[in-house]
Amino acid sequence: MPPDPVTARARISERNRQRVLKCWADPAYRRRMLSMLKRTHADPAYRRRMSRAIKAKWHDPLYRRRLSRISKARWADPRYRRRISLRRKTMWTDPEYRRRAGQLRKKVWADPTYRRRLLKVRIEAWRRWRATDAWKYIAKPNKLERSVQKALNRWFPGEWRYNKGVVVLDSLVPDFVNVNGRKTLIEVHGDYWHRNDPVTRKTRRYARLGFKCIVVWEREFKKNPDILRKRVVAALQRGAK
Repeated sequence: MPPDPVTARARISERNRQRVLKCWADPAYRRRMLSMLKRTHADPAYRRRMSRAIKAKWHDPLYRRRLSRISKARWADPRYRRRISLRRKTMWTDPEYRRRAGQLRKKVWADPTYRRRLLKVRIEAWRRWRATDAWKYIAKPNKLERSVQKALNRWFPGEWRYNKGVVVLDSLVPDFVNVNGRKTLIEVHGDYWHRNDPVTRKTRRYARLGFKCIVVWEREFKKNPDILRKRVVAALQRGAK
């Protein structure tokens, strides 16, 4: 019986991955490779050539389908997801890495052309996604959001609804929206995934459209869930005046 080509490719891929990890464990090799990569990427001609090559690949539907299949196969493997999650968490525990990542993000967002282009791409992707039924199955509340929804149903019956991607404001999707005509929103921020989110920038964007945004953090809600009720009552009272 001939060997399964998918299994054979997986074995080869794992063998190559172990070989690369062994090489990168050598500090001298790592320094030499990083120095070479920095010199290469500092060349504008190289960056232009790579940009043209990547764009040409993405114009090929066959290449996109093949890459999509590979990505789905990887993320279907629990071991791969755990490995990526552990790697990202380890990287974010390094203060120097967080500082460099923050500086790079600020530098990129300082370019208005980049901001306009990225916003246009996101809006087009969002419209294509919303045109399908996929959002009905993907937009589901996590454990924290389910707890918040139960608390809101207990304190304010029929007043708040989890937003399944239906309400989009300035390309932002709030977590909870008021269903009784009050222009008030609730954003629930997890301590890990939202630790670097610019909360004030998001609330200002909502305010420009006339919406008040209540922000509650995971640590606050777990320590004292009643803090959310007080903030909602205060926001609704201000809106009634």
